[in-house]
Amino acid sequence: MPTDPECVQTLTERFVCGVSGFGYVRDNVLVAKPIYVEITIGRPVDEIWEKSQDPDLHERWDMRFSEIDYLPRQEGEPQRFRYASRLGGVIVDGTGESVGERQRPDGTASSALKFWSDHPLAIIREGAGFWLYVPVDGGTRFYTGYDYNVRWGWVGRLGDRVLFRPWIGWATALSFDRLRLWLEKGQTPESSFVAWISFLAARFGLGLLWLYQGIVPKLLVADGEVELAAASGFGSPEIVVVVAGIAEVALGSIFLLVPRWRWPYLLTAIAMAPLAALIAITDPSRFGEPFNPFAVNVLAIALAVVGYFTWAITPRASRCSRQPERREDVDL
Repeated sequence: MPTDPECVQTLTERFVCGVSGFGYVRDNVLVAKPIYVEITIGRPVDEIWEKSQDPDLHERWDMRFSEIDYLPRQEGEPQRFRYASRLGGVIVDGTGESVGERQRPDGTASSALKFWSDHPLAIIREGAGFWLYVPVDGGTRFYTGYDYNVRWGWVGRLGDRVLFRPWIGWATALSFDRLRLWLEKGQTPESSFVAWISFLAARFGLGLLWLYQGIVPKLLVADGEVELAAASGFGSPEIVVVVAGIAEVALGSIFLLVPRWRWPYLLTAIAMAPLAALIAITDPSRFGEPFNPFAVNVLAIALAVVGYFTWAITPRASRCSRQPERREDVDL
């Protein structure tokens, strides 16, 4: 358990002064970079403060936690809270404590906290962080930064550096965009989660479909596709099949690697019907086979429609900034 708020002040000073590269040096040892996320939300500070400081509202949009509850306190004591995450059927929990809040005349607000866990499955042993709310034109710039120590020795440090820290940073950023959609669009965090899952299914489904169609039947086992190309009468059948295979591999790679592009979904939906018609004209017997062109194309069109319409309402971690700029005007 952290002993005093000094660790919080040290942490926040690192963010205010700027953190870059792969980490920072502490006691002559390179330490993993703290988690940092910021986003602009087109709503006033008080609305964002409510959604992030009320435990019942906070747990709805922050995918890092399954439960957040205030703990009883005596007058004059700092507010403590219990947080928990569900890993399968196991609940891993910990305790947090607010160590300071500040409201400035210009509307800027901040909140600092420390947290710790005694659960044997919790990789985080103790840590500290802050929330920062800065009024800007058209809304609020919402920041968070936190860092922590891990358990399990070098195994924990390696697992944190390679897996856990990248994941929890991404989850924080994705959660911030869920909060933005809730406040700006009225889209509940639960709806955002459904949209996100649907978009992932469409994105990876189409990506793998195009990769398979380009690699296996066109570049590896191309006899059937060459016959189809020859029947269509478009140029050299072998060249047509290779070019089509490369194009489909490229399109599949775009689906998997460039989620911010929307046009591949529209292209897929538009292209599937003519492709099916071409097969129907040149080799209609294929429509009697299992998993025939009709079934595959209908599935691809359905996934493309889902992907196209969920693209705009899907929360994205990439909408957040993960690299702090140097700030000398912030008094935490």
